[in-house]
Amino acid sequence: MTASEALLVISLVAAAIAIVIVVFKLFKLRSEFQSRVQEQYEAFRKNELQALSQQYEELAQNKALLRFEQWTKAKEEEIRKDAINRSRVVTIGKVSEQVIPFHPDFSYNPKDARFIGSPVDFIVFDGLDDKEVRKVVFIEVKTGGATLTRRERQIKDAVDRRLVEFKVLSILPVPAVTQRSLRGAHLIAVEPADPIPTDFSLMKDEISVGRSEDNDVVIPHPSISRVHARLMHRDGDYELTDLGSANGSFVSNQQVSAPTIVANGSELRFGSIRFILRF
Repeated sequence: MTASEALLVISLVAAAIAIVIVVFKLFKLRSEFQSRVQEQYEAFRKNELQALSQQYEELAQNKALLRFEQWTKAKEEEIRKDAINRSRVVTIGKVSEQVIPFHPDFSYNPKDARFIGSPVDFIVFDGLDDKEVRKVVFIEVKTGGATLTRRERQIKDAVDRRLVEFKVLSILPVPAVTQRSLRGAHLIAVEPADPIPTDFSLMKDEISVGRSEDNDVVIPHPSISRVHARLMHRDGDYELTDLGSANGSFVSNQQVSAPTIVANGSELRFGSIRFILRF
């Protein structure tokens, strides 16, 4: 092989290698191009899906709000009438309870009856007006097919088992300021509903509120936690503290997250039950 032939062979080999390298880079660039195109397409599709999802969600919320407003307008009058009827029934029931001693079926002297409302309606000191008390009778008034509540049954069972005592409690005089401030303190139900009492007298400096019967203010309602909140009386004011209740405590529709001073006449809400605080 001559020198020129050897040079030609080397040139051909070098050219072949160069072609292979070019082809390899071409395929590599093509693969990278396809990968980048795929990534950009996926990012575009993701952004479009998010935008569409957000638009559909906003449309759904607007549609639901519109339907709710339409339903509210359609049902507003019906709801108002139902609330008026419920209030009228509760009021008639409360008035009826207090005039029961004058009912023909009431077998005791009305002068001997004392209306207390909760946890039972009346205590009758039979013979008190005749200056000779013969017995003491607990009376709970029910209408229609109403039955005793759990607390009322417990009281009846205690009386039936003669677990009733009379005690004299001798206490030191309460300072005049505290006496004056506590005497008129009340929680008054905004929308009375059986079996929740319409009026709670606050006779202590520290009042526990909850569904459990161990509380000072017992509210038998599913929205109330067993131990729901605490009312503290100090320096002539009341302070409300929520005790980690499930449905919260509110002052004038503002949720309580820390001890909060409550003004006279403020609306308090425990769960879904509303009261007015008067002191």
